[in-house]
Amino acid sequence: MLVDREYNKPPATLFIGLGWDEDKDTGRKHYRRFYPDELELVREILPKSSPFNQYDLKRGQSRGAKVSIWKQLTGAVKHDASGEASTEKVVGRFKAVIEVEAKPDRAEYLLTKSELIETLVTNLKDLAKARDLPEFDLNLEVLETMEGRQNMKVSMEPLGVGHLGIVNILADIESDEILKRMLLRTSKMVVRIYMISGFDLASRDMGGFSDPYLILKLGKKKFDERKNYVMDDPHPNFCKHFDFETTFPGCPMLFIDAMDYDFLFGDDLIGSTSVDLEDRYFLPEWIALHDKPVEYRQLYHPSSNVSQGQLKMWVEINAAKCAPEDEAKVYDISIKPP
Repeated sequence: MLVDREYNKPPATLFIGLGWDEDKDTGRKHYRRFYPDELELVREILPKSSPFNQYDLKRGQSRGAKVSIWKQLTGAVKHDASGEASTEKVVGRFKAVIEVEAKPDRAEYLLTKSELIETLVTNLKDLAKARDLPEFDLNLEVLETMEGRQNMKVSMEPLGVGHLGIVNILADIESDEILKRMLLRTSKMVVRIYMISGFDLASRDMGGFSDPYLILKLGKKKFDERKNYVMDDPHPNFCKHFDFETTFPGCPMLFIDAMDYDFLFGDDLIGSTSVDLEDRYFLPEWIALHDKPVEYRQLYHPSSNVSQGQLKMWVEINAAKCAPEDEAKVYDISIKPP
């Protein structure tokens, strides 16, 4: 009897298996690195959560506000440490790249950076010439994309310097210029969200588990999975991907709601999470991740500061228009039928 078995599987403590194969030639199943936290909190991956300076935009009176008796009785009023009433609320978020430095310091920084890059490029070209590679050249603008960085690494392979991590060094040196170029250029992209599963979702039903489904929103587009709710399961499998077309810069926040289906009394919110896609798109460290890792995102309800469960998922941001051979692979992460 012929039996197909997996071997040399990566450690289950670091990688999660996704999809399934009927046989050794199917090629559907793959393994992906995972982190049991929200990616912006994993400093191993993202040393900083955002490339921007960010500030909440607020409206209302921060203290000494006059409020109605009804709001006081119902507890719908916020108070500061001194007991003063506040009507202040966050209505938006301001993001910017702010640089404050003396002109001499800036000039010295730019000169040092230019000399460093020039020295590195000159040494690489000398090495290429010594190895009879006269056509070797470096275009630093390709460092903006993961594909460009991969192509640069491939072009350096004949030089035998791959172990030095030169591409990553160049990307780090040029990170400020890369960010500026990306902010000044409009790019149409496809945000692809892979929803794998939920874990330990809070119950919204009396005497039983919730019947969860997802609602994903990005700007005006929404995916409502109500018809695909999972009956009575705190650990539901979703195993689907969702595509949103958007533009950077100016991409809205991604909002994901986990809902509890209820045929008679109306659906209830289990919890929500949100992802700032611009923070990721403009972060060199995130761009440099060839395979975006799976993250565990906490779900929160407005009535509580306690997590209402987790969603296992990963996010990709791919070019909306590119040559067929450059299109991002669509992964089939469906689970094996019973």
